Amino acid sequence: MKTQARSSPERRTDAVTSAKGPLLSPSRTPDWRYPFLIDRAKGPYIWDAEGRRILDLTLAFGAVVLGHADSRVDNAVIAALRRGVSPTLHSPLQLELAALLARLVPGDELSCAFMRTGSDATSAAVRISRAVTGRDVILHCGYNGWHDWSAPSPVGVPAAVRILTEEVQYNSIGVLRQALDSHRGDVACVIISALETEVPAATYLADAARIAHDAGALFILDEMRTGFRLALGGAQEYFSVRADLATFSKALANGYSISAVVGPSAVMATLKSISLSSLFFRSTDGFAAALATLEILSTTDAIPRIWHLGQRLLDGLRQAADSEDVPAHPIGLAPMPFHEFAFDTLAENRQPSETFSFKAWRRGVLFHPWHHWLVCTSTTHRDIDQAVEVARYAYREVRRARRAS
Repeated sequence: MKTQARSSPERRTDAVTSAKGPLLSPSRTPDWRYPFLIDRAKGPYIWDAEGRRILDLTLAFGAVVLGHADSRVDNAVIAALRRGVSPTLHSPLQLELAALLARLVPGDELSCAFMRTGSDATSAAVRISRAVTGRDVILHCGYNGWHDWSAPSPVGVPAAVRILTEEVQYNSIGVLRQALDSHRGDVACVIISALETEVPAATYLADAARIAHDAGALFILDEMRTGFRLALGGAQEYFSVRADLATFSKALANGYSISAVVGPSAVMATLKSISLSSLFFRSTDGFAAALATLEILSTTDAIPRIWHLGQRLLDGLRQAADSEDVPAHPIGLAPMPFHEFAFDTLAENRQPSETFSFKAWRRGVLFHPWHHWLVCTSTTHRDIDQAVEVARYAYREVRRARRAS
């Protein structure tokens, strides 16, 4: 009888980590070490496997709004877990959270459906819109998840699925109107990621909702990034717009896994007729985390503090780039700040972005090269000042690299 040889440790590798490589993607930087692994996280900081503390300005890609391992949230989750993480049937925590979201999210007679991930929620909203309208085509703006209908890469996605989704240019009502006209009554919904880095025109989202309705489609606002960060009522409150359905995750639970679709009861009643279920939709950890997080956001100066800290970072980045004579410009809104390099071509901007992020990482600050940055309520003025000084150094390194090339 033959025995199966064990794989060597080098071959037992996490597939996603192997495929995607290091977060900062310093593919042309000679002194990088792969992978960058994090041992622990607390407040606005993460510690790498060697014990080095790094200021985290990516914050779990927006899922952390209060700070890593916030004791108030963690203690609420621990209490819920001790009563059973998956209690087979529904939990009172689920009803409490639904009632709270119905009060916080703009709109009347709202109902909620809970899932675990952002992609779960956006895909559920799309399915609801198809059920309500009896149509198939989806128009979308921005990143809305990895499921077949919205996956940024077509690899592995059937062509028959891809042809039912069209990505349209953000912040352009003319392009959206043209797309609606070209599909001639087949559009089930327009789903828009409310804000990434480009700040929309003042009436863009409201106009998008109006012309979607004129075409008989639902308007869905993807609030994964903006929900409970721009304002307590999210982008709907901040931009004075109303959506037929809004989807939330990330800051909803300060890093714990939960997502939600929120909309008028008349629209959400469609859930009775569609397939939408998962073993873990009723897990209590997410409900407890969301209730604790929203309580803190509702009763403290958390959101104004995030705006203040983010604006301090944007102002400091502008001064740092100017002082180093580097064409980098702060963009976005203060709770979700970012920058962009303005060299002659897009190709010329990629390497500076990698250089900037990697050099900053080596000095103890995590600026993601491609995803907008974030601050949390536990970030301090001293942290922001550190980030600005590190950015100044990283801009200087970009200038040196440009001159040497």
